[in-house]
Amino acid sequence: MALKVPKTFLDRRLKVARLTHEDLFVLLGGLDSIALVIPDALLGDSDDLDMDVLTEIWRSDLIMKYAPSGLVDDEGNPSDELREALAPLIKPDVVLSSGQMLPDVNTNTCALYVAGERATILKPAPGYRGGWSVMPLAGAPDDSDLALLGFPPFEFLPTSSTLSPLTTEEANALFVALADNNSDAYPQWEERGVSQELLQAVADKLKSQTINGIDGPKLVFVSASVHDLAECEFGTTKGYYNADPRRGYYRLKTVAFVPGGNFMIQTIMAPREGDPVDYWRFDQFREACTYVQVNFLGEHTSVMDTLLAVDKWSPASREKEEQ
Repeated sequence: MALKVPKTFLDRRLKVARLTHEDLFVLLGGLDSIALVIPDALLGDSDDLDMDVLTEIWRSDLIMKYAPSGLVDDEGNPSDELREALAPLIKPDVVLSSGQMLPDVNTNTCALYVAGERATILKPAPGYRGGWSVMPLAGAPDDSDLALLGFPPFEFLPTSSTLSPLTTEEANALFVALADNNSDAYPQWEERGVSQELLQAVADKLKSQTINGIDGPKLVFVSASVHDLAECEFGTTKGYYNADPRRGYYRLKTVAFVPGGNFMIQTIMAPREGDPVDYWRFDQFREACTYVQVNFLGEHTSVMDTLLAVDKWSPASREKEEQ
């Protein structure tokens, strides 16, 4: 599928803006909803920070840089265009980030925030001067926007298919069979609805994507994280907006795929009916409700829609918890 020309920005002043972590903190009243952008002052022990003083210093810098162009006014309030562009960052329905965001791993580099009919991409500004570009999209996100997030093009299979739910062990076994082109293992997956011809097509593609590393042949994966925040409510910490959900079910999935490949492996964390609202804070609930879904991407598949979709309830079994 050929990528479209990137959508135009709503305001040229916004197109050339290079916002710092501190600029965005002032404009948002705190952190964005997945804490992609965090001022250095908040990365360490912030117990002794006077946030009012820091925020006013950062606000003065923001005004000095962007009031002359009208992107903010003389008090640091954003223009209408900038306010509309930033709105999805504060209360999105879903966020797609390029990279992984887990308790002990955060390799996010940019993100797409979707709130109703609005969507905005936040990504590092080009060049060597640092800062962030805020890129509102002219309409709902689609596959043409994946390149803006740094995702490579996808190649598609003749038909689509989905395997779900799988355990981590089952997903690993499937991937090993595909990577090794172990056709003897394909019949068991055909029993679950994926044809051997489809599996062979995937195995052939994986073979073409194998590179020679120091330790032998290997595959390089692209990763993404999807945060379903539609039911979440956020609060404040020390007077600023915090990315830690206070109420509502939070759902997360991590996605891995091979560049140029035609399938994706999605590890999904969603509550099971009856789980506490803050289930994701506790290991026993988080592990019990996590499952894997493998999507084989056929022609006419919307990759963006596949990425943004997160199951409302986990089909994972409660057996682990009841043992």
